[in-house]
Amino acid sequence: MELTLNQQAISLAALMFVRGSASFECSLHDEEIAALQVLKQVKAVVPGVVNSQDALCAFCGLYRGPIFRTDDGLMVQCPDCGPFALDPASQRSWRLSLIKNIAIIDLFRNGSGLAADNAVIGALFFDKTSAEIETALQKLSALKVALYKSYTGAWSVFEGSDFDIDAAIAQSLAASPGVDYSRLAQLMGLHPVVAKRHYHETGSMRWMELSLCSIEQAEKIAADFTPKKGEFGVFILAFRQ
Repeated sequence: MELTLNQQAISLAALMFVRGSASFECSLHDEEIAALQVLKQVKAVVPGVVNSQDALCAFCGLYRGPIFRTDDGLMVQCPDCGPFALDPASQRSWRLSLIKNIAIIDLFRNGSGLAADNAVIGALFFDKTSAEIETALQKLSALKVALYKSYTGAWSVFEGSDFDIDAAIAQSLAASPGVDYSRLAQLMGLHPVVAKRHYHETGSMRWMELSLCSIEQAEKIAADFTPKKGEFGVFILAFRQ
């Protein structure tokens, strides 16, 4: 006998009650999702905050499940074994994610204008309380992994003063005497360009050398060209400084 939508909703509510843990809408089939909407309308179920991170099942060791919060603490929902309490030792995984996020934000801070302050970190880890985030940051600070910079009001994983790599490169280029095109040509292993068709048609071997230079030097090299090794011309590869 086919169940009505209300009967399916009652059946789903009973199943969720017996399960005694959070249920995930993504794991329901189409009929159960329709029944869930009925339960939402009558406020028989309420949505909860789900951690975007996941953890490996401590029982089967095969599947990873999302982490969610209950009155008893953090739980992991294994798709095969069901829910189980999260081992406190595995909390290091979210601290690792915290370090990575701080590092990425701090790395691009000068270009993005975004700093790893408390507001940004709180938005990234919305499933964590302010106290949990503060405790984790203080723990990372005690381990000399994270550093709070008072002048920026943000966290960083880099010790010492900030280093502007773009400015350092520009300064080095300004102090550089220029590109050694002769040395560059040697490193590239450039070979003369042989006029093969001319050789096959006339039996006379002719070739052109390859030369590297800046655009500013190209015109002078062309004007002052004189054969040095029997070549009849030169191909100039000119580069912008």
